[in-house]
Amino acid sequence: MGLFIVLIGLFVVTNPMLTFRGITLLFLPLIMIGIGWFTVMKAISTGPVRILKKDLFYRGMAITLSGIIAFYLPLSFWILCLLGILGVWMLASAVMLFGRARKGRAGIPEGFASRIGIAILSLCLVGLILINPKGVLALLVVILGIVALLLGVMLLVNGIRLKRRMEQI
Repeated sequence: MGLFIVLIGLFVVTNPMLTFRGITLLFLPLIMIGIGWFTVMKAISTGPVRILKKDLFYRGMAITLSGIIAFYLPLSFWILCLLGILGVWMLASAVMLFGRARKGRAGIPEGFASRIGIAILSLCLVGLILINPKGVLALLVVILGIVALLLGVMLLVNGIRLKRRMEQI
């Protein structure tokens, strides 16, 4: 399992835009359709076919329809949505942190300097999103790949350690 995750992490790191395209154009719509069908099946009786909960049934159908529509959305839409949400979130975070920092060190008991640093970093990332959105997107996917790579290495090392301990017993 660990070796498989290491290979996935290496693929993601070496092909970030291909990975993002695969996640958004194939994997995400399939997940949405699966969740929609699961919700629909919870609303339907398996005995005589009838709808038990209409609101759950309609919600499931809406999620399924959203998943089907998601297959036809262009990649630029997904990039815009992801980076738009991320940019607004980081901007709001920076504004809130600077607002708390105006009260001085007493306004941020968990660490004044670290929170100011996070606020400045958030503003820099918002600017970077506006200047080079594809670069930021590639960076985010590479970070995801590095996390997968480290997780795979950790699982691999722990599996080897477990095997050695089991041989000793």
